Amino acid sequence: MSLAGYARERIDLPAAFDQPVFKELALRTPRPAREVIREARALGVHPGYALGRDYEGMDDVLLVGLTEKRTPADIDRLADVLAEVCG
Repeated sequence: MSLAGYARERIDLPAAFDQPVFKELALRTPRPAREVIREARALGVHPGYALGRDYEGMDDVLLVGLTEKRTPADIDRLADVLAEVCG
């Protein structure tokens, strides 16, 4: 939970839902999440899953999974890349 909380503080994107987080964050992106994922991958980071693939009307929602395998440095890198690709 603390890693998800840290990610919530570091990633400058609005939450898609006003709910507590545990190991996943659903974030709104300023354009389609699939584009964000494609550009982040080109920079060496896989940021998550585009919820619009499964849920209509959620093309701008990125689901970021955070497990015990991630470190604060991983979150910092993710936050930096998302800031770059989301402008």
